[in-house]
Amino acid sequence: IYSFGIIKLDPDVSEDNFRDGVQSLFPIVSFKRIFVKKDNNIVPTHIVELKFLSPKLPLHISVYNMIFDVNPSISSPV
Repeated sequence: IYSFGIIKLDPDVSEDNFRDGVQSLFPIVSFKRIFVKKDNNIVPTHIVELKFLSPKLPLHISVYNMIFDVNPSISSPV
């Protein structure tokens, strides 16, 4: 019943700010910022994975009236 998508969102936008300003055709169940290790520090990237309560992804979502395209999230093999 779920689908996973990614958006590119400024690392300065917190999950709380995102939830306050998001508008989506389908409910968003979870927000997961992707982090990378750079020079022995863990830093946030622009990529956020969203879990939607729908088998189908929306084409885009709005955050504070800015449109973000939603692309399918493809997990890496373990």
